[in-house]
Amino acid sequence: MLEFKSLLNYPKGTIESLLIEAYSSFHKCYPEYREENLKNFKECDSFFYENPKIGESCSFISEYEGVIAGMCCWDPREKPIAIIGHNCILPIFRGKGFGSYQMRMAVNHLKDKGFTKVKVSTGILDFFYPAQKMYESVGFKEFSRDNPKTSKKLMLYNSVYYDMELK
Repeated sequence: MLEFKSLLNYPKGTIESLLIEAYSSFHKCYPEYREENLKNFKECDSFFYENPKIGESCSFISEYEGVIAGMCCWDPREKPIAIIGHNCILPIFRGKGFGSYQMRMAVNHLKDKGFTKVKVSTGILDFFYPAQKMYESVGFKEFSRDNPKTSKKLMLYNSVYYDMELK
């Protein structure tokens, strides 16, 4: 299955390149969001590499048979609640259960670190439907959903919100 490795084993730019690849089909369908996402991906990558203690304790890279397959990171600042940030599996590894496995490992890690609740959100657009199903399969419960008809947010930022109590 997947092996989880420290982000610090990889060069700066790894998170950014993983997210670019993971979102490549999204950007083909929704090119108007590409520039904003690329900026966000770069900022995320820079933050974790410029703050190596945080990079080490709040993220991991997933490998399958020695090849990078995905990544996950989280924000611990609201402890005992952790908020999952970017979480992705590369397109060539999708459909194999890796996303669910990776998320279960992240949740177990957070539980071991003393967190009692995990929150995550994902987009409302069709592209994000597999992520929605994956979060539900791991045990997250939807607690809120933006309504695109009444929201003042750009469609990209309309989200489905989930949480999970850790017992």
